[in-house]
Amino acid sequence: MTKKISVMKVIADGCIERVELEPYGLIRCVGWSLNKFIDASIRQNGILAGPLRCYRRFRADVKGVYENADPFSGFAIEFYPLRSRANTEIIIDSVFITVPRADTEFAKANEVQYGSLISGKKVLHRSDIYGVGLPADETHPEIHELAGQTHLNFPF
Repeated sequence: MTKKISVMKVIADGCIERVELEPYGLIRCVGWSLNKFIDASIRQNGILAGPLRCYRRFRADVKGVYENADPFSGFAIEFYPLRSRANTEIIIDSVFITVPRADTEFAKANEVQYGSLISGKKVLHRSDIYGVGLPADETHPEIHELAGQTHLNFPF
């Protein structure tokens, strides 16, 4: 479930309304701006990175207040944090939004689930991965029929 944090920060010709945290790690800033271009970045423990993607959203409410506003004056800017459990700042048009450490722990997708398998020096074999049984020496005929390869001889 998405965690929504209200921020209501004024930017040049617009407003950052909220920050959304997805359980899979994504951080999304939502708001509106009359400017077509918005400068955005994320900083974690001193490391600066750009957004993952930015897109415009339809905002009839903004168009109703500002006659010359583009109907798509709303925006969503998405960031993929460098790591969870880090000091996180979102910077949009020189406005800083601090995402508390407790909230960045909500998003843990950047943690490598099988880090030891990737960084380890041991070469894994079938028995290390599957653990039981020998490799199959034949395939069920239905599998060949589904694959359209019934012309193969058994076993192969």
